[in-house]
Amino acid sequence: MVSYLTSARRMPDDDATHQLPASFGKFPLYNTAAFRKMLPNSNVANGGVFFPMWQREAMFLGFDHHGKDTKYAIRVSVGNINAISGRAINRRASEQDYVVVPGQPWLDGILVESGLVRQFVAMPRQYTLQLVFSACFASLTWLLVGKNYTVEGQLTKQEKFGGIQIEVIPSRSFSQKQFWYGMPGQTPCIPPSSPKMVNLKAGDCITMSDSEKTERPMQLGDSFRTLDLPREAEFQAVYDYYVPGLSGSPVAEPRGDPKPKEMGIAAGAKLMQDINADNEPPLNWDKARSCLVNVQIFDSSTFESVTHIVPPQTPITKEAYAQAGCPYYLVEEDPESRVEASKAFSTVESVSVLDRRVMLREGTEDEIDPSEPRACSICRVRLCDCV
Repeated sequence: MVSYLTSARRMPDDDATHQLPASFGKFPLYNTAAFRKMLPNSNVANGGVFFPMWQREAMFLGFDHHGKDTKYAIRVSVGNINAISGRAINRRASEQDYVVVPGQPWLDGILVESGLVRQFVAMPRQYTLQLVFSACFASLTWLLVGKNYTVEGQLTKQEKFGGIQIEVIPSRSFSQKQFWYGMPGQTPCIPPSSPKMVNLKAGDCITMSDSEKTERPMQLGDSFRTLDLPREAEFQAVYDYYVPGLSGSPVAEPRGDPKPKEMGIAAGAKLMQDINADNEPPLNWDKARSCLVNVQIFDSSTFESVTHIVPPQTPITKEAYAQAGCPYYLVEEDPESRVEASKAFSTVESVSVLDRRVMLREGTEDEIDPSEPRACSICRVRLCDCV
């Protein structure tokens, strides 16, 4: 199973429901550890991989399966918010909050309605300092508050994490070979299973017979040994400490290295997409072997200044999309075998709705056309597509 991130045309964010756009090329992924000398300590500590995106650029996740028998349950979170259930990443939902591969070829957005997702759109994690009064402690505190364009910001009122988090859970390996005799004094541990999970079909015969040897159960435990620790060394003062007084003159602080502008995922246009329901029992997934990958998203302009790597070109336009001959994918809806949407995303607003609200507040009347991205690094009033 290979998961990849691919660029796509940002569909019109209107009242209509659109078909799925095709891929316009995969994003280049970079290992955070390989750039640890260039990135800030906070980004290095987050680990995983990173890649550049332009503001208001759209993307989707694609899944390729190269295995034979193994399946995968993939949980996708945006800013530590599950893209299907809308819950925090550390809270498990009672309903299905993952996609099954093979079976789910793409995931284009957050599940807002049954059979409908809102497109993944990159937006910066923007902060403003606000002076907040605490009634409990009768004090004023400065807090970093996000502008809440991202899904994370709208649901949690904070933009602490950003990026994308992908958890991959493999399926267990069940076969008929798991029926065996144990050695004397040992009883093998056979996980609970159903006929379906061990590939038994209607008409198969199961026979049981008495064992020729009497076996006793054994209690599992951890093996350990004790080590003699050396006695604690006794120390005594050798010199009296002396702290000199503070003195000196002002020194100009050197300018630090540029920091990447981190991005989060916001909600875009409505797209037709089913999240296929999982027909396997929950026991089928081996959660002990799960792997979580953190994917950090950097703004393309600051990405180049930090890594010295030229990012991909600005977001594609509808003209470039048509000229390249990229198709749209019509999804065959199957209401009987799709995941029902939760109400967690009912309050999440799209980028265009938030744009119009900001324009009304700031007195800007002209409408933003997402099909014509503007390359501007200082204009904030017009909410440029490329910053």
